[in-house]
Amino acid sequence: EAEAIDLLIEVQRLKNVLKLDSIDEKNYKRVCLYLIKTADFMSDPDDYTEVLEAAYELFHKQSQYFDALRVALRMGNEEAIPDLMSQCSDPLMKKQMCFLLARHRINFEVEGDDDEEELNEIIGNEKLSE
Repeated sequence: EAEAIDLLIEVQRLKNVLKLDSIDEKNYKRVCLYLIKTADFMSDPDDYTEVLEAAYELFHKQSQYFDALRVALRMGNEEAIPDLMSQCSDPLMKKQMCFLLARHRINFEVEGDDDEEELNEIIGNEKLSE
């Protein structure tokens, strides 16, 4: 897997990794971790972004919204936040995502959710001093 990713990066075809059927729920974590760690060694900003976008897409494809949010924030892609929050159906994962947004001091308001008030309190760090 690592050699295949290295080769795709070398020939500027990393987007092809998203088309592979061999990346499934059993090995996507390993592939994404390798992509994220490899991004640190990219000298070209376009290559850096491309590697992180591939990791983001793989996490998103596997419904790992928290990890996709981590990668999106690392890329500075705050436009992905509403999409990820709306697609996530697990209330605990949503809370975890809100804690991550609060840690990054991202201004985001959850709308149209059953736990809307609680999630917005988490993002706003309202109960931090309690």
